[in-house]
Amino acid sequence: MDLDQIMNKRFSVRKFKSDKISDEMIEQIINAARLAPTGNNAQPQKFYVITSDENKNKLKEVNAFKQPFVYDAPVIIVCTGNPNAYPSVEGSNETRAIRDISISSTHLVLKSTELGLGSCFVGWIERDAIKKALNIPKEYVIPYVIPIGYVDMKQHELNRKPLGDYYLKL
Repeated sequence: MDLDQIMNKRFSVRKFKSDKISDEMIEQIINAARLAPTGNNAQPQKFYVITSDENKNKLKEVNAFKQPFVYDAPVIIVCTGNPNAYPSVEGSNETRAIRDISISSTHLVLKSTELGLGSCFVGWIERDAIKKALNIPKEYVIPYVIPIGYVDMKQHELNRKPLGDYYLKL
C-alpha cells in the first residue's frame, strides 16, 4: 500500500477482534512513532503499551475510559510526553509536547493501518486515574489513548469537507 491508500483506508475503529497483536507488529508501530520529528529533537514521547488483562483491569478499576470499547482492544497505547524534555523557551512546553505526541501518534496510526490493523484516537479519558494506575510520572501529559486491533466492523464512508474548504490560496 502506498501512503495515499493507507490514508484513505484509515478510519476510527470502535470494534476489535480479540486476536492478539504480535510483539513484532507492536515494535513496528512504535518504531514508526519513534521516527517522527520533534521540536528541538527533544523526543518527549513515551508510549505505554497495554496488552495484559492485569493492566486493563487496573484501568477498569479506576474507570479510565468512558467508552467501553477501549478495554476490548488487544492493545491500548497510552500516549504520553514529558514537557520537561525541552530546553527553556517562551511559550508552553506542554503545548509543544502535545504537538510532538500528535505527530508521532499519526505515524503510529498510519503504520497500524498499513499492517492491517485499526485504531482510534480517544480523548474522553480520566488522565489522572490513568497516571495513578500505571505509575506514569505526574508531570507527563496524556492527550489521548489509541486502542489498536484487528477490525471487527465495516468501514464507514468517510465524510470529509471538500478540499477547497481546507485551505486558502493567497
